[in-house]
Amino acid sequence: MSWNNVRDFLNTPLAVGWRVAFVWILYLTYLPFNDFQGGNLQHDAVQYWVMAVKFQRQHQSFSLLYYDDPLRGYIGPLMMFPALAFRFFTDCSMLTAAKMLGSVWAAVLFGFLIPGVWTSITGRQIAAGRWLMLVLLGFLFWRDFFSFTLTDMPALGTLLLSLWLLSRPGLLAWLVAGLSMAATFNMRPVYLVSLLPFLGLAVWWSRRHSPPANGWRWSALIVGMALTLGPQWAINRIHFQENTPLTLARIPGQTESFYLNQLAWGTRVQLFNGALAYPSALPYADESGVRLFERLKQREYTSYAQYIQSVAQQPVDFLLRYGRHLFNGLDIRFPTPYRLTADSPESLPLKLLNYVLIALAFTTIRPKQLRSQHCLVLLALLLPCAAAIPVAMENRFLLPLHLLLLCMVAFLFSPVEWWLRLRSRPTVGVLAALGLVLWVAGCWWLSEAVGQTICPGCVGKLLY
Repeated sequence: MSWNNVRDFLNTPLAVGWRVAFVWILYLTYLPFNDFQGGNLQHDAVQYWVMAVKFQRQHQSFSLLYYDDPLRGYIGPLMMFPALAFRFFTDCSMLTAAKMLGSVWAAVLFGFLIPGVWTSITGRQIAAGRWLMLVLLGFLFWRDFFSFTLTDMPALGTLLLSLWLLSRPGLLAWLVAGLSMAATFNMRPVYLVSLLPFLGLAVWWSRRHSPPANGWRWSALIVGMALTLGPQWAINRIHFQENTPLTLARIPGQTESFYLNQLAWGTRVQLFNGALAYPSALPYADESGVRLFERLKQREYTSYAQYIQSVAQQPVDFLLRYGRHLFNGLDIRFPTPYRLTADSPESLPLKLLNYVLIALAFTTIRPKQLRSQHCLVLLALLLPCAAAIPVAMENRFLLPLHLLLLCMVAFLFSPVEWWLRLRSRPTVGVLAALGLVLWVAGCWWLSEAVGQTICPGCVGKLLY
């Protein structure tokens, strides 16, 4: 194959089927042989398996209404059923079944949903070379997250699916869009903040589809959401005597929202990692937050009003705290939600590459080129990240933001354009290189400072 053929291939968009198949084979080849081996899952990943069994009573009958967990909605555990079926028929381990399901989610996300939403909103097809760059970057930073049955990837997937389906004029597309949007915030209640920009995008698209059918489209959208939320409403009424279609999102035995607990944890903990060996919980302490609760002589915020009052009394302290949370969420130290051991070494090349890519993503921002549809999609993706900043931060909480930055580099950054620009203006090139060095050095320094606050033996003091 000549260089001209390779260049033509890289500049030509790939069909969806080829993209999905490529990513699926990539992860199907990698995941079974990665560093995470063994029989069982741990932490949040195993809880969804336990909750999925709730749908079956005495392993005989099946009903959504058997589900009775107040913390998590029924959709997340329900999505574990393909992995449960795979494990049942193959007699494989729980972790192996999780990896098989993860390979499918990786293929759907990187092969179909991310390129699909990008094309539907920008109107531009993605060349094969740029798409392959996104797949490579996503693999480098997020590959082992697909080994575990967490809801971060599925929730982002259903959100992207709902945003993409709005661009289709058919009634069935809008029906499934409503269903998948409701499934998103049923799995992860923090995505409820995406509902308003989602509806705004629906208004934008309805003006571009054939107007006579808009009433039917909106009816289909509402029916789709009702199909997802109806079972959750019935579950809440039967088991908790609560008349709401939303996930209750509270710890069993408690009456306050789990998010209020998370706000307290996020005040005392600036970053949280998990490990698959003892100690399994690895919090990074925020000493000023610890002192705040010592002065309050309590462990949690008693109400949202008390939290707002604390923020109002120490605005600079909370601003700096949440600035660190934002940095920590984007500072990917491992391509996994859990370390193998508490003292697993961090990946220096991964961190440095991450800092460089974030800087390059900033150079692609063109505020004047943003249109209303771009802003609505950005809000739908980024508002959940903003809502997660005050909690005990984990990298997966900022998954939409980080993948957006990777997309900006893969789809928009032009090395040739920058080379021509800097060659014609050498002074700007020197300043840009100096700025990049200072940026990477500053990020490295802050990351090391955060690393000094890790306190494996402080779980009881910081969280519970």
